[in-house]
Amino acid sequence: MSSSYSSPLLVNLLILLLLLVLLTCVSCHQQLHNSTTTQIQILLEVKKSFHPHNNNNNNNNLLLRDWSQDNPNLCTWTGVSCTTTPTAQLVGLNLSGCSIKGSISPALGLLPNLLHLDLSSNHLSGPIPPALSNLSSLESLFLFSNQLSGPIPPQLGSLHNLQVLRIGDNPLLTGPIPSSFGNLQNLVTLGLASCALTGPIPTQLGNLSLLQNLVLQDNRLQGPIPPHLSNCSTLLVFTAALNQLNGSIPSQLGALTHLHLLNLANNTLSEEIPPHLGHMSQLQYLNLLGNQLRGPIPKPLTYLINLQNLDLSANILTGEIPGEFGSMGQLL
Repeated sequence: MSSSYSSPLLVNLLILLLLLVLLTCVSCHQQLHNSTTTQIQILLEVKKSFHPHNNNNNNNNLLLRDWSQDNPNLCTWTGVSCTTTPTAQLVGLNLSGCSIKGSISPALGLLPNLLHLDLSSNHLSGPIPPALSNLSSLESLFLFSNQLSGPIPPQLGSLHNLQVLRIGDNPLLTGPIPSSFGNLQNLVTLGLASCALTGPIPTQLGNLSLLQNLVLQDNRLQGPIPPHLSNCSTLLVFTAALNQLNGSIPSQLGALTHLHLLNLANNTLSEEIPPHLGHMSQLQYLNLLGNQLRGPIPKPLTYLINLQNLDLSANILTGEIPGEFGSMGQLL
């Protein structure tokens, strides 16, 4: 009796379990389908803001002709990179150098899994959408060499996973460097050269303890160089040439003992050259030309045994050239 009773019960339990598994699989498949469909719809919306830079071709978006609902395999689309496991997720979009004009669509901010976004070396115009700050997983953002205009959205300072941010060579990009960039704790490279940025260098950039490359040259930046930059202890390159910076060179910069390149040429920096720069033991390139620096050439500069290029011309320096420079055979 017991055996005959339990056997149907066991069969029913197994059937129920099988149904649950099947329902779960159907649900997962539906979610995956919905996720892929959503990503396709987002990219098709992004595509609407792009078109090739070809005045003789009336077929807009010819370059992105494979961006189509007729091609549901999103991961084969031009410029698209996907993860393969556990599910196909769009993690990279690289359209660099594709001669695309148009604007950057705010719809890009709807791709939460995006790690890398490269729209550099195109003909894109208009503003940088604040909606890009929704890309919370983003590790690299390349928008350089375009025709973008307006201010840099301070909301980009919320991209805490960002390691590389390069938005230079946009001559119509104006306004200040957002102080919120000091919140980008994982940032290694900040490239903002050759824009029309104004205002001071934010002291908050001194919070970027992992920063290795700080490129601010050829803008309209004003005010002093923040001593706080000395806290960027891993800095390798710092260039702020061709601006309107004034005041003295902070002696605290001498603490940047890993620095390879320091270029502060063509500003209006004044006072004496800090002897503390002689502590930059790894320095290979030092350019201070075209400022209003005065006083003697500090002898500690001769301690820079790795220095290969030194330019102090077009200043108001006085006194003798330290004879020790003659024994620095590595100088070119």
